[in-house]
Amino acid sequence: MAGFDATSVSAEYAQLRNLIMANAGDRPVEVFRKWESLRRSVAAWKARAQLEMRQDASNAVAAANGRSVAETLPIYEAHDAELKAHLLAPERRMWIQGVVGAATLARWEAEATAIAAATQDDLTLEARLTNEYFQLIGTMRATLRGQEYSLAGLAPYAEDEDDSLRREACYAGWNAFGRQSTKLDTLFDELVRCRTSMAQKLGHESYIPLAYKRLGRTGYGPGQVARFRDEIAESIVPLAEMFARDQAGALGVNALMPWDEALPDRFPTPRPPETAQELILSLRSVAAAVHPTFEDFLLRMKDGGFMDLSDRPGKAGGAFCTFLPDVAMPFVFANYAGTSRNVGSIVHELGHAFQNYQSRHYPALEQIIPTSEIGEIHSIALELLARPIYDKLFKADSARYRSYQLRSLIGMLPYIAAIDHFQELAYTSPAATPLERCEMWLEIERRYLPRRATGGIEALEQGARWQRQRHVYAFPFYYIEYGLAICCALQLWLQSLNDRNAAIEKWLRLCSLGGTLGFEALLDHVAISSPFNPGTLTQIVSEAQWN
Repeated sequence: MAGFDATSVSAEYAQLRNLIMANAGDRPVEVFRKWESLRRSVAAWKARAQLEMRQDASNAVAAANGRSVAETLPIYEAHDAELKAHLLAPERRMWIQGVVGAATLARWEAEATAIAAATQDDLTLEARLTNEYFQLIGTMRATLRGQEYSLAGLAPYAEDEDDSLRREACYAGWNAFGRQSTKLDTLFDELVRCRTSMAQKLGHESYIPLAYKRLGRTGYGPGQVARFRDEIAESIVPLAEMFARDQAGALGVNALMPWDEALPDRFPTPRPPETAQELILSLRSVAAAVHPTFEDFLLRMKDGGFMDLSDRPGKAGGAFCTFLPDVAMPFVFANYAGTSRNVGSIVHELGHAFQNYQSRHYPALEQIIPTSEIGEIHSIALELLARPIYDKLFKADSARYRSYQLRSLIGMLPYIAAIDHFQELAYTSPAATPLERCEMWLEIERRYLPRRATGGIEALEQGARWQRQRHVYAFPFYYIEYGLAICCALQLWLQSLNDRNAAIEKWLRLCSLGGTLGFEALLDHVAISSPFNPGTLTQIVSEAQWN
């Protein structure tokens, strides 16, 4: 795979700087277009290298390409920040804003101040440690009844009707993590120190403000997020507890154990198609019922080979969507093992992909790939609006699936708040030991997840539940975006109960706008109440029926 190195990246940016100086600010749009072409080439190289590494964690060539990206990206990012500063200069700003809009410039300002030459070594180390984390997770194995499984390969057993098999599978997964707990602790410790060092070199007391800048967040900060967490604790935790009691009653148990959480009741588990190929055929057959444009998109994704959905040995866990700027198409990665949860994950990632597809014509990458709190609205809303898909996949069980899906989504909010709060504490106290971090988690669980059982699993009793959340390692402070987006997507769902077509059209508008507006400006534009408005979550809870 053709790539870049420090010398070639530096040479490309030197030419762009010379062009800016030679033009003395007269033609900044010409510089922008040349720069955008370069950054799309680099973004495509990065996306493909990281994708290939996660498609086969044992592939030495892919691993080498991943290391090359890790070594070169900090140099590229430093040059990129410098060029953004040039383009944001007063004599050029209005020219550029006329092409890419004010929201893009706001992101550039945030991101440009998050990078400096002094942090290049830290950025290189962060990328290397993140790659090590994904390789560790991708090669992790669990033994269940004498057979070896990847972590994704265990997923179907979380929904098995055999209580003992579910319990054994749950223990097997956590035992696999337990065997790597020291490595996981060390990796996180090194990542916290690395990110804290980076922040302090840029004049921040902790990594938290730098994380917000790196995520391109504008218009709000940790204070608003903390108040949102407070509203989750007050309005959602009691509701989530009620859902858990209802689910325990449906299962005939006194309390939900970790191996019960994915099983909604004692009826046969809703089973989607067995293979990823069958799933895509089913999705294609009903895509037009979501919207004809969605059907065209899904056909192009399948025929163009822009999906890798099947679980296999050596493949990293999780599901994600990435954008390939060289072909202006998204790519969806997942591990389909034939479970209803897998269906939810893939529909979620297709929501991201559809938004990228709808926005691919914009001139700047920031307009195609919005900030994550915006991007998650598209994907979670599709999960809630995809009723025709669920009717096709689950047939007579579709109503049960939709009910459990909705309850699971709202029930996630306390866990999302817990993960965000944990990260805030971890980066506020970067010198904490692994034991102290686990004690932090146990204290947080008492607030947001007060009745979540451990089932005698040692890692859970010790407070290591957070170690299984990949965002904590690889995407710091990203996870609260899911909570913000759930709050917005639930409003679309409520509208769909009265006027489905209007809700779908609003979702299409959101996807088409991409990252052209900031978070709260976008919500105002489509008449969705901001999660930061006091009482928004409480109002949703009062209007919704959870049956």
